[in-house]
Amino acid sequence: MMVAKSDNRERGDRSHCNESFLRIGTLNVQGLAYKLSSVLALALTLRLDILCLQETNLTIHSIPSAQSAAASAGWNLVCSSPSYNKAERGYAGVAFLSRWPLQMLEQASGIDTARWMTIRGHRPNSPPFELTNLYLHSGDKRAAAHLAASILESCLTRGNDSILIGDWNLTPREEPIFSSVLSGAVHLGDDILGPDVEISTRHGGRHIDYCLHTVNFAPFHRGSLTMIWFFMTFRLAAWNLAFARILLLNCSYKKQFLKRNGFGFSMAIPFSIICMMIWMRLGLSYLIPRLWL
Repeated sequence: MMVAKSDNRERGDRSHCNESFLRIGTLNVQGLAYKLSSVLALALTLRLDILCLQETNLTIHSIPSAQSAAASAGWNLVCSSPSYNKAERGYAGVAFLSRWPLQMLEQASGIDTARWMTIRGHRPNSPPFELTNLYLHSGDKRAAAHLAASILESCLTRGNDSILIGDWNLTPREEPIFSSVLSGAVHLGDDILGPDVEISTRHGGRHIDYCLHTVNFAPFHRGSLTMIWFFMTFRLAAWNLAFARILLLNCSYKKQFLKRNGFGFSMAIPFSIICMMIWMRLGLSYLIPRLWL
């Protein structure tokens, strides 16, 4: 099995970060301890920057060993506080497997411990962004909707560039996701596939694993890959999200171009918008490499 080389650049040095887009995935792993090597190979195969994991089921004793194994393969593993079921076994749990430098912001506590976690990602030459990984209640839609509304409100009121991703156990057509997308507060990453495409991330055609993002991210590719572990099937969904802000020309170059070509200041904003549209059009057709088979 191939693993990433272990060096400082892949352990979180910002020089490894792509300046134009983020390659991110989500996977409900249903127990990470025994699947870590397969998950690492999967993340490497897809060349992910960040993989968000749910139902890790790690305990206070298994988290250090999992983090050590991930570090040996060149990855940072950031885990939520552990939670336990009545049999005192690890239950729920979310984690970030990342090659980017991450900073913990907040995580669930109390009865929602191990249900969600928010980190700050540091990207080159741009403001940081927030990334929330969540695993909502699977057997109680009311509890899932209540927690989703609380997380959405908390993230959006801070006003930062944000991505919310994971196992929602709610479809995009259910509240509060539907009204949040309809209002434009967030956008559904899967919309890039088109309005008429039926998406299934679980057995029975359920679409419950997806990402929401604020306006300063622009998805341009969506892929998926199935992992089979013994007789169990796991489906990983992944997106390429461009940083919309850096699509605009930087200020100094833009001023020089406008001055050299006789444009006034009033043309700066329309010119930037046109450049962004051209960049996205060319990128979608010619410049963006195919990432998944």
